[in-house]
Amino acid sequence: MTVEQEPTIKRMCYDVRGGLVNTVGYLELLQDAETSSADKQKCIEKATKQATMALETAEKLFKAICVLDPDPIQW
Repeated sequence: MTVEQEPTIKRMCYDVRGGLVNTVGYLELLQDAETSSADKQKCIEKATKQATMALETAEKLFKAICVLDPDPIQW
């Protein structure tokens, strides 16, 4: 993958945000009393998939930021 093809840091932030927003939406559907059992199972599966994608993208984002700013984190 060339530099031009790699996702930008801004795009990765957008993807993490989207994954988290979707995860929260699925979790809210799980809390809704009107959601059927079958739909709740689908929500669990989709929330897990979205959260996993967001976590993987956040890890890539962290690595990309560390390349730009290799100094240790200051607490």
